[in-house]
Amino acid sequence: MNEQQHKLVTIVIPAFNRADLIPDTLDSILAQEHSNWECILVDDGSTDDTPQVIQSYVDKDARFQLHIRARGPKGAPTCRNIGIEKASGEFIMFLDSDDLLIPTTLSGRLAKIYKEPKADFVVYPMGQFKNKIGDDKVVWNLLHTNEGLSDFDRFLRKDVVWSVSGGFFRASFIKEHTKGFTEGVFAWQDWEFNLRSIFHAEHYVKATNEDLDNYLRNQGQVSISKPNDNPQRTAEKILNRIDIIQKIFKHVQPSIKNKRQELYILTQFYWSLFDLNNIEGYESTIHKIKDLQIEFKFLKKRDIQFWDFYLSLECSKKRLAHIFKYRILDLLIIPIFYKHNVGRRPRYLFKEKVG
Repeated sequence: MNEQQHKLVTIVIPAFNRADLIPDTLDSILAQEHSNWECILVDDGSTDDTPQVIQSYVDKDARFQLHIRARGPKGAPTCRNIGIEKASGEFIMFLDSDDLLIPTTLSGRLAKIYKEPKADFVVYPMGQFKNKIGDDKVVWNLLHTNEGLSDFDRFLRKDVVWSVSGGFFRASFIKEHTKGFTEGVFAWQDWEFNLRSIFHAEHYVKATNEDLDNYLRNQGQVSISKPNDNPQRTAEKILNRIDIIQKIFKHVQPSIKNKRQELYILTQFYWSLFDLNNIEGYESTIHKIKDLQIEFKFLKKRDIQFWDFYLSLECSKKRLAHIFKYRILDLLIIPIFYKHNVGRRPRYLFKEKVG
């Protein structure tokens, strides 16, 4: 038996109201060819039978652990951090409670990172499925595109190059450098965590030639800790997103090298304001938070003034302003601007089918 077969891998899964789906995830872990693993499941206050379902797996196999989140704030980041604190493995990977693995996921990832002794982590693309692996040919994310952008640039413009389930990390890197996940984040958790991972990593490897080894369920299921959204909740999530945008920019600012990278961040900020503008009763809030608490090195004042002008048209109730915005800016200027600079929703443009 070679050395890597002895290595303990920790799988961390946050769970919330997934009693009907999580058995598929746990069964895919039980089916792993690499048997030296521990699976730490942290329940986020489920109101269904999720804890009982998990406990049934714990009773059958001691490699499963169930922990109930006993501190705040609520959410997947806190649950993942609790899992990291309790992890004993030399390597850590994260799953969502409805993801699936193929039987060779752990053995394949161990073999890959053993070939890359200087890598802090390796990342894999993610497939999609509806009811079982193979019934949906869409690749959720592409590790490479023909645009020539760095991973750092792609993440900055909200093109999530890999999902949190696609990563396989040395535990020491997670505990000593990324320091886990930012708690209290409602959305964009992968984006924020992966940007910090790139920032802190001395070296990482993208497994571009390997087959898909992890799969995302594509059925529009409710995500962890997400109640039925109402306008107030949606607004809170957008305001939370704006706060994260500012924090992550300040964190990675030493790696910002040009105007384009700053423009990516600025664009995400303003699109968040546009989303907030669509919620009735929050128009005045936009003007209170409109100014980014960031000092840009490369952007000029006119770049920010352009977005201020665009936002004023978005918020305007005047018919002529809307005609100008929708007919001139949206249909002509903005598409050209996005094509060459930022891209509004780039991840969806990069989905492709396999097979």
